[in-house]
Amino acid sequence: QSPQLDFGKSLPLPLGGTFADSRDAGGAPLKTPYIEALLKTAWFSQSGAAMLPQAVTAVLCASAGRGEAREEALEMVLAPAAKTELVTMNDPFYLARVETTMGMMRCYRDGAIAETEKDPELARFFTGRLEKQSVLQNDAPYRIADFGEAFEFCNWLSHTRGFQPVYRMEANGGWSANFDADGFRLPTDHEWEYAARFGLDWYPVQGRSPWQKIREDLDRDHADTFVWFYYKDGPRSAKAPGASPYPLGMSDMCGNVGELAMRSAKWRNMEKDRPGLVVCGGSFKHRMAEQVMPWAREDLAGAENVGFRVMLPVKTEALLK
Repeated sequence: QSPQLDFGKSLPLPLGGTFADSRDAGGAPLKTPYIEALLKTAWFSQSGAAMLPQAVTAVLCASAGRGEAREEALEMVLAPAAKTELVTMNDPFYLARVETTMGMMRCYRDGAIAETEKDPELARFFTGRLEKQSVLQNDAPYRIADFGEAFEFCNWLSHTRGFQPVYRMEANGGWSANFDADGFRLPTDHEWEYAARFGLDWYPVQGRSPWQKIREDLDRDHADTFVWFYYKDGPRSAKAPGASPYPLGMSDMCGNVGELAMRSAKWRNMEKDRPGLVVCGGSFKHRMAEQVMPWAREDLAGAENVGFRVMLPVKTEALLK
């Protein structure tokens, strides 16, 4: 068991609850050689990211009935703040290592139902209702039937970890969003693309190809170790062997299932703070490499095989004063 660390006591993570720092097989805090080297360079060594854990894990627990319990690990990796031609990130953030799985959603379903039975007022934020029943294995990526499922999952994570939920269900059945809240949410499409390209197009890992070269290779041979697409029968699981990780540590951002994100240009200023949504990165059904690039976008209304991964914002101004 990893020791539980309350990073909020010493770091400006917006934590009211606790996370476990992710550990390697030897019990040491999990680090990646790329991030270790990056954080020692002149600019990054002075950034807030250098003072943060490189990966954190939240254990999701819920009763499954008949005295049984569900338990799934949500591991999140650090995306350092940096300036790129796409966007300037002023703060680092944590992004889920894998797409939200069926097992995570089952934990949410059972846990949220129990929470709302104790406090019906929580139904403004989550209900535990899933639109689809599935016999898929727990490590299969969850494919949403309605975007509200993603909002509710984020809110449940926030509530159970001591954060302020971002999303709220209105009386008319719509959703509003409070982006001053510190809780879990969907990434914006710029945040999502930034994480997917980091280490490949920007601050590149030695020996790794940039995305344009990856696109050319995928058009030629449709290799599936990095991007799962091209006439596949379905998405691969979070534990599938052979999937190559991204430099920051995520897997299967492009291809596999399309990933729900908020439109960067609109997410703060839309009427009544209602978030605009877009699907990033393409899915296992797409046939052309250009459709599974980090800059690929689809309107939610016409997209199929849509999943999501969660992010957690981090404010680090206090560290740098």
